[in-house]
Amino acid sequence: MAKLSIALILITVIALSGCVGGTTEKSASDGSVKIIPLAIAHTGYSPSTITVNKGDYVKIQAVAAVGTSTHAHGVTIDEYGINKKVTTEDPASPEVIEFLADKAGTFKIYCGTCKEGIFGAEHPKIEAKLVVK
Repeated sequence: MAKLSIALILITVIALSGCVGGTTEKSASDGSVKIIPLAIAHTGYSPSTITVNKGDYVKIQAVAAVGTSTHAHGVTIDEYGINKKVTTEDPASPEVIEFLADKAGTFKIYCGTCKEGIFGAEHPKIEAKLVVK
């Protein structure tokens, strides 16, 4: 019974730590886990720059701005093979985008799915950047 209680406490702590934005925690592989909240609106991303260290495991918790989730906003980072549609507006249930930051440099984050929305190619260009030190 004590082992079950400890397991439930650990699961709760791990789940709650994923809800805290901008946090860093040590991972088993000597890298850090970076949890980044990201909001997507018709005009841009917030924050507009995400900075992590090479070797960090990154978890972007993305949500669409209120009233925009039907539009097909998304997060695309070509160098990491990421192209994720974000349809949730609820910060308690974000779309989680996970990857190992194994390439140093500055990379463009853009909405690769916006052209699928109602505005198509006429959608305003929204961009941010990922900096991996």
